[in-house]
Amino acid sequence: MTVKLVYNLCDSDGNDIPNTDILVDKNYTSTNKTISWSNVPQGTYKVKITNTHESVDAKGNGYIDSS
Repeated sequence: MTVKLVYNLCDSDGNDIPNTDILVDKNYTSTNKTISWSNVPQGTYKVKITNTHESVDAKGNGYIDSS
């Protein structure tokens, strides 16, 4: 099944930061998918993940590397 997930950076108050959306549109299996943002200033952020294909469940886990 194909899912469409949007990963977005948010500020510490939970407000979306413009132009940080990353769309992942793929058939999920047990493989890893690496995404990254560039030129992000130092600070505190949240990552919001939205499943835009709501009829398909998306499950998994994640890891964030801030280096």
